[in-house]
Amino acid sequence: ARRVEANVEEPLCVVACEAPTIETSAGLRDKILTAKPGLAPAMLAGRVSFPSCIVDRICGEPTMQRATGVVRVEVEDFGEWIIETDRNLETAFPQSAAGDFVSFVQNLAPFANRKRCLVNGPHLLLALNAFSRSYPRLNVFLREDRAQKLLVEILEESLMILLEIEQEFTEDDLREYARRIAARFSAYPDRTLRHLSRFSVKRLEEFLRDFS
Repeated sequence: ARRVEANVEEPLCVVACEAPTIETSAGLRDKILTAKPGLAPAMLAGRVSFPSCIVDRICGEPTMQRATGVVRVEVEDFGEWIIETDRNLETAFPQSAAGDFVSFVQNLAPFANRKRCLVNGPHLLLALNAFSRSYPRLNVFLREDRAQKLLVEILEESLMILLEIEQEFTEDDLREYARRIAARFSAYPDRTLRHLSRFSVKRLEEFLRDFS
């Protein structure tokens, strides 16, 4: 609001990370407009934009060093940040500066389906299996051979479903992506966390609603 009031002409791009949905940026924009309707002309003129995005990276639980107050989070080597194409963002954050973890795409929907079917879905189904076997945490279950076998089976079935509903990717592309997911879950069991004591029907309903 202060930028608009000061007539700052330089474009501003706000990217809200994906949780809980890829529409988080749009939701933030709508809340800002509700609170500050006078910003609508600046947004319509393209001076402020809110591109959506998808983020994928397995993270461990945060720890804080009491002496320094620094919060540390262990993350896997793999990372993917897919952002909706936006001229403001591409001006301020070109691909050359963004690096290998960042991609700009015209349409996020196929990538959201891919993540939902081959990352979030298998993660949730593994959690359900671990929960039914009374494991306290998913990472404990993932250390077992039967969990790894189950992961491969779930990914194969999910891949075939995704091929039926999404034509954006080739089967070879999706098989390579599924292979990476299996390798990530296997390599980072202690970072692939879900607190099963907090597992609820609501979480399952939220996931299934994405397919309705």
